[in-house]
Amino acid sequence: LVSALILAIAGFSLSFISTESVVQVLGSLLGEGAVIAFVLSLTLLPALLIVFDNVIPKLSLGLKFHNDKRSTNKKKTTHN
Repeated sequence: LVSALILAIAGFSLSFISTESVVQVLGSLLGEGAVIAFVLSLTLLPALLIVFDNVIPKLSLGLKFHNDKRSTNKKKTTHN
């Protein structure tokens, strides 16, 4: 959050301060890219992780994942 904000501010301020048109365009692109990356990392990335939750362990060969099936693997406790 903070790093994306700092990068966006630096890019937009570079585009406003500079007198060179090429540097202005690069600063604007840097600021816009930082804002877009920030928004996508808050919205799209969590959604993709939820959608592909079952696919990720199948594609990760050699890695062992913990299957957290809380509703089906709960042990019933008995009180004596």
